Amino acid sequence: MRKILITIILLILGNFFCSKNSFAVLVCSYQMDNNVVKYCGQEINADLNFFKQIKNVDGGVNGYAKDKNTVFLKGKIIKDADPNTFELIPDTFYLSRDKDNIFSQTNKLESIKDPETFKIIKNKNSVIILYKDKYHLYKPNGEIVNKDYEIDTASFEFLSNSDGERSAYSKDKNNVYCCEFNDLKILSYVDVKTFQVLENSYSKDKNNVYYKNSKLADRDAATFQVLENSYSKDKNNVYYKNSKLADRDAATFEVLKYTYSKDKNNVYYRYPPKDNEIFQDDYGNIIKRPDVIETADPKTFKIIDARNTKDKNHVYYHHGHIREVEDVDIDSYEVIDMSISKDKNNYYYQGNKADINDPDFLIRLENSKENIKKNQRLIEDAQNQTKLAEKINMDYKSKKNWVIFTISGLLFFVIFLKFIKL
Repeated sequence: MRKILITIILLILGNFFCSKNSFAVLVCSYQMDNNVVKYCGQEINADLNFFKQIKNVDGGVNGYAKDKNTVFLKGKIIKDADPNTFELIPDTFYLSRDKDNIFSQTNKLESIKDPETFKIIKNKNSVIILYKDKYHLYKPNGEIVNKDYEIDTASFEFLSNSDGERSAYSKDKNNVYCCEFNDLKILSYVDVKTFQVLENSYSKDKNNVYYKNSKLADRDAATFQVLENSYSKDKNNVYYKNSKLADRDAATFEVLKYTYSKDKNNVYYRYPPKDNEIFQDDYGNIIKRPDVIETADPKTFKIIDARNTKDKNHVYYHHGHIREVEDVDIDSYEVIDMSISKDKNNYYYQGNKADINDPDFLIRLENSKENIKKNQRLIEDAQNQTKLAEKINMDYKSKKNWVIFTISGLLFFVIFLKFIKL
């Protein structure tokens, strides 16, 4: 009877795990046999009587072990590690310490002097990582950060912006720093008490605005704000990548989707041109203000997609530069794809009226319609896949509960049989 029950339990468990495509994976580990200790089949010089693996905070093992004299990592000796005080540092990848040293895997970080006060400090998302003790800040390789000036490690911290996003800025009680490649540059001209981090590597204090480690001239710190797409502004001016845009009205300027922006006077369809950058229209004429849609009405301007826009008077097509779509019915204008559009009277290809009898255009139109159908099918498939995944997850949970209930019932039945025999 016992063999039958064990067989049933094994069959249930086998069916359950196979349904999840779970497979046993053999990995290297420590083995103890014939009075020796081995790792991955290779004998190591360890005392079997005192040998044990070192568990992490989750109770698992990841290659650390020790006997009464030596500490090992994946069979290799960690030189100078003291087995009696050795411990793993939580939430790190192969960092450990004893009473005298910090170790990175099997390497001793010689420059770190005080293991007792050792800490790991990270900015948001752990993009920048430094170590510290009561004496110094250290790079991940153990090198001391900036030996040229003293950093107050007790008050040192990374700074985030108002949305909690990571930044390259940090500070202690005396100074503000900009971190690049795990190295700190002191910003001696910053007012520490009023310093605050903004978005996109900008920052400010009561006196100035900064971009990374550079002070920006002529910015009004009190009203300065960072916008999207590399724009910023204060009460006086609009800026693009730190260059002043003299023709923008700061009070009404706003950034729109894609590369568009506008103020009370104009709509802008691309980023400001660089110095000596020349733009020409389809006929070779030089465009004096290549970033401005000269005839656009800012109040009624609407973005349809990255290439198609309109206002109360015009429809515009953007392909390298902006052109007005001629003889178009604005109210009935609609986009089929980014290149093909139509109104109640005509089809258009890249902003020009299309010949409905042109075979090439008809092929493009048919391909466009087919692509739309394919995209719709892809969306439907993605939605169906999501529903299927949710159903599989629910079935798995239901099956798991059934397995637990069944095994519990069988175990209870075995105990009941034993009780009957007694």
